[in-house]
Amino acid sequence: MSKITGILLAAGQSTRFGTNKLIHVLDNGKTIALQAAETLLQACPHSIAVISPDSTRLLKLFTNNHYTVITNTRSHNGMGSSIACAINEIKKTDACLIALADMPFIKVETINSISQQLNNNKCIIAPTYKGKRGHPVLFSKHFFPELAELCNDKGARDIIKNNKKYLKLIDVNDAGIIKDIDTISDIN
Repeated sequence: MSKITGILLAAGQSTRFGTNKLIHVLDNGKTIALQAAETLLQACPHSIAVISPDSTRLLKLFTNNHYTVITNTRSHNGMGSSIACAINEIKKTDACLIALADMPFIKVETINSISQQLNNNKCIIAPTYKGKRGHPVLFSKHFFPELAELCNDKGARDIIKNNKKYLKLIDVNDAGIIKDIDTISDIN
């Protein structure tokens, strides 16, 4: 069985939200970050979270919930630097599944469906909902060298764009894969 490491990206600046959106409490009593973290951990028992240096509340939240936490000292450089930071820390894994901490509505079943598509070949696996590609995205270890070089705010978008022949899209019945939270109105 393939080993997949979940990577939860939680080092963003939350500029459009006004405050740190990841510690905003949802209707179920959990913070946005905790909801996303618990879902990822259920599907990927080997998961890590990437935070910014000033995220003491997130550090406590994640460590209390069995996450290995990595601090990205270059988080101001954007999502790509957080992905690279995580890739440089993970060892002995066949793939990584990159999830965003501001997407708390993804179903565990969706992550499991993505993970089940992994084989020994070079691949990128992404979910779609009503024709829109979403998150999380799985990358086989073949892409780790490219992921480790990221340093901008586009994340892995260019890697996906430049490797379409390796991209496998799976249709899921989960609107959560395209629903990220950028403003308070996105929660409703």
